[in-house]
Amino acid sequence: MHPRTGVGGATRRVEESRGRWLDEHDEGAPSYRRERSRPWIAAAWAILVAGTLVALGGSIVFYGVARGRDRQTFRTGARSVTAAVVAAIGRDGDFVAAQEGLFATFPHLTNVEYRHWYDALGARARYPGGLGFFYLEKVRAARLRGAAMPGQIDLLADGAARRPGELGPRAPARTTPSCVVRLGIVVGATRGPTGAARAASVDLCAPSGPLAGLATALARATASGMPTVAPPSPSDPSTFYIVAPVQRAGSVRSAAPAVRQDGADSAVRVDGVGRAVGAGWAVGAFDGPVTLHWALGDLRQMVVRLGYVPTHGPAVTVASVGTARGVHELSSSAPAGLGGRWRIVVTGGTATPAALQATVLGLLVEALGVVTFLLLQLLARSRERALRLVDERTGELRHQALHDALTGLPNRALIVDRVGQVIARASREPLAIGVLFVDLDNFKDINDSFGHHHGDELLRAVAVRLRTALRPSDSVGRLGGDEFVVLVGGSSLDAGPELVAERVLEVLREPFSPQGLGGIKLSVRASIGLAVGTRASADELLRDADVALYQAKQAGGDRYMLFHPEMQVAVQERLALEMDLRVAVETGQLFVEYQPTFDLQDLAMTGVEALVRWSHPTRGLVGPDEFVPVAEQSGLVCAIGRLVLTTSCNQAAAWLSAGSRVPVSVNVSGRQLESDQLGADVADALASSGLDPTMLTLELTETVLMRDADATKRRLAELKRLGVQIAIDDFGTGYSSLAYLRQFPVDALKIDRSFIAGIARSEEARTLIHTLVQLGKTLGLRTVAEGVEDAAQLAELQREQCDHGQGFYYSRPIPSEAVEALFAAGAPAASGSGTSSEV
Repeated sequence: MHPRTGVGGATRRVEESRGRWLDEHDEGAPSYRRERSRPWIAAAWAILVAGTLVALGGSIVFYGVARGRDRQTFRTGARSVTAAVVAAIGRDGDFVAAQEGLFATFPHLTNVEYRHWYDALGARARYPGGLGFFYLEKVRAARLRGAAMPGQIDLLADGAARRPGELGPRAPARTTPSCVVRLGIVVGATRGPTGAARAASVDLCAPSGPLAGLATALARATASGMPTVAPPSPSDPSTFYIVAPVQRAGSVRSAAPAVRQDGADSAVRVDGVGRAVGAGWAVGAFDGPVTLHWALGDLRQMVVRLGYVPTHGPAVTVASVGTARGVHELSSSAPAGLGGRWRIVVTGGTATPAALQATVLGLLVEALGVVTFLLLQLLARSRERALRLVDERTGELRHQALHDALTGLPNRALIVDRVGQVIARASREPLAIGVLFVDLDNFKDINDSFGHHHGDELLRAVAVRLRTALRPSDSVGRLGGDEFVVLVGGSSLDAGPELVAERVLEVLREPFSPQGLGGIKLSVRASIGLAVGTRASADELLRDADVALYQAKQAGGDRYMLFHPEMQVAVQERLALEMDLRVAVETGQLFVEYQPTFDLQDLAMTGVEALVRWSHPTRGLVGPDEFVPVAEQSGLVCAIGRLVLTTSCNQAAAWLSAGSRVPVSVNVSGRQLESDQLGADVADALASSGLDPTMLTLELTETVLMRDADATKRRLAELKRLGVQIAIDDFGTGYSSLAYLRQFPVDALKIDRSFIAGIARSEEARTLIHTLVQLGKTLGLRTVAEGVEDAAQLAELQREQCDHGQGFYYSRPIPSEAVEALFAAGAPAASGSGTSSEV
């Protein structure tokens, strides 16, 4: 509560309640936005978690399925590979068995014949893994005495030349039978002495040596009577031997050692050959890797190993073919059909392991879930951002709808709402209400003189001062233009509104210094209308305050007036006068009178001033002081000015046709000068009347000229191009500078009547008149004195050499017929412009 007046409790409570509502609404908006966005965020997280679980579970399931598929595919391939290898080795065994039948059937077969048989079968192409094939016989030791070492047979590779004399060392004395090669073919010599040819240079029955395994196989084949495979030799593990026993009855060959050869065939020479003491053997030597390659063909992503597993010691790999590219290898083993100790091991994998495939699948599903999560998060955040922008924009629009954009004060809508709330509250509890209607008196002049930008700066400064001048319990708003409203209230007003009004007038009288004016200080005056008490509505309370404001304006401004019921009567009369004036313009109730202007030296008539009059049907003659302000405020002054302009030009043209050259001058209001229609109106009046443009003078007040100097200069230049004269009316009452006067295309200066009234009794007035007249002469302008009322004023003006004069001393405003009578009486009509008129 205010310490002196006690005003403001109720209003403050209303403001606080409204402020709380707005604050709660604004603070709740983010929470509301979060509530609306929460389902989207929850859905995003749910999709992310579900996607992760699906990716993990799918990867596990896919891994199991792919792993099982790979195993099944591998088992099928391994069985096929194993069967191919077993078949290939079986073919080799069948060929050795075929040789065993040959040797048993033809016991005296020669090496050349054996070679012919071998070539006829095409064995080299059919058995590409074969390194050599032999027929062994067991010979007693006595028969080998003095002979070459067993294997003295000269076996050369196919196609190589025989080298005579290449015999091995002499054989030592022996007491046990030895196994020697009687027939043999070495298919390939790429392995040299470590290959099949080694069999021709050692005793194959010896239990020890590099081919001890072959001796073991010979014994096993003899005992079983079935083909068998010799264990691999440690010195040459890639060669395996297949042995088949030959059962025949042999005879002693007594011939001397003989040598047989046939072209490229290998030759066999036996020295000291005797009678066989037992069975022989057919032996085939095979290259393990070549055999596997031939059996498997174009092998991909699989390794095949042919190995031998001895009773003691590590396994021996005879051949290994292929490449496994998979990460996770699979293996399978099977008997090779060469005996229980020979095994075929197949190892393989997948080019894209199941684990990698499952991982890639899981990552893809997880990536899809992450993308969906990010998309939903983006949508949620975009939605929240959009809602926030909508809320912010809604708040801005709500603020703009309830506040003035220029000053930030509450606008008319919010002020009316607040006044209505206070009135409603006053109907329920004791509450006093007061409204101040504030209007700046001279704002239009400041706005027109310095521009709208500086006018807006001034309004902002006024708004700031009003806030600082008011009490916390008071509210201030801007209705528009230069009009402000102050709302006060409390349990008891007492002298509250009057104190507030005085405070407002006091703070506004202090000069303002808007930025951009170079330190120029502007003085602002204001009129305030007060209305207190409750009303039926907020509009009625504001209307009464507006009525009081009008009365303050009428009283001269720079004051406040308290509303009284009788003021409403004056307002109603003013409204009625405005309505009647509109009818008068339309029905021709307005007419024009003319006041002559004389030369102050010879008192010759120089022209007339056109003055508008109103003949009201019920009120009679209404003076211009009564209806011209109403016309200015209502905007009817433009239509009235156009009427006076047209009537005056037509009348001057009529006088000229009658033989009297009477220049006429017409006043132009500020609204007319601001309108772009003025030039067209003047041109139309001159064209329709046919009047010489030099006989028409347009007069503007000094204040009107200075509202917008640049725009005024452009419009005056446009009027001067029409050929008319320009005069400044009421000169001396405004604040135009000499620089502006030189810029304006002015022809005459009319000195205001307020200066003429004191010229006979005031030295200051005479000095001022002297200055104004001399200023006109310096600028080459005619000077006209307004309001000449007596001979003393005339004498002073003549002494100052003022050019023209106008006033009741010469003539009052008269009808056009009276002007014609003056000329008919012989009053001289001078050439030149007339004086200005009042609208």
